[in-house]
Amino acid sequence: MNRNTRSRAAGLSAVCAAVGITSALTQAAQGASLSTDLVINGGFESVNAGTTAGYSATEVNGGWFDFAGGSVFAYNYAQNYDDRDDLGTVPPGNDGSSATNYYFTFNTNDTAAIQNIDLSTGDTAAAILAGTGQYDIRGFFTNYADDLELGRLTLEFYDGDPGVDGFGATLVGSAINFDVTNSEEWEQVGGTGAIDSTAQWARIIVDHNTASGSSSGPDVYADNITFQVNVVPEPSSSLLALAGASLIVLRRRRH
Repeated sequence: MNRNTRSRAAGLSAVCAAVGITSALTQAAQGASLSTDLVINGGFESVNAGTTAGYSATEVNGGWFDFAGGSVFAYNYAQNYDDRDDLGTVPPGNDGSSATNYYFTFNTNDTAAIQNIDLSTGDTAAAILAGTGQYDIRGFFTNYADDLELGRLTLEFYDGDPGVDGFGATLVGSAINFDVTNSEEWEQVGGTGAIDSTAQWARIIVDHNTASGSSSGPDVYADNITFQVNVVPEPSSSLLALAGASLIVLRRRRH
């Protein structure tokens, strides 16, 4: 192979590699990936420090919106508003004395923080359509001092984009609620479950559980909200063989 041929081959290889990389990036951008946190700004760290609205708080950017059209706000841990009586711990990845680590607060209004997630394309869509999609949602909650309010993490599935008000599509099944029980420390709530094969969008709601009472305003705080779609693991061939052998032994004993 002469120098010109080698040069052309090298150039062609580089082009192919670039095309492959571009194709992979395009594919990744076109659909939500499995076993990947799909929440944008789930730690509420993307904030606009210039917006205070009269409070020692900062407006949160990215991912989250307020159903009533207001602002979603965050406090920093250095302010010590969050209730951590005995253990004094904060959600993983945060510093309890940090002025640059933030968490969500309802202090400015009594409306939920909401995020819609598109599951209609990519690996998630394939798994859900095949009936093997499983959700995993988690979140940390606490409140202010000795207030009565407790948080609630809600997950909903829709057959299309639910929009801002949730009426842009049809709710699939029922809302799944995870209620906070500990008002004295940061508590993680959440869980896993099967996703209906008709679901195309997920809607995450960070809210105040009104059944828990109220003390001069819904001072519910939340942080580290995560959501991902996994594939329900299929039983391995060895487990199936073992199950089959056990069934044969059981039948022989009965006879």
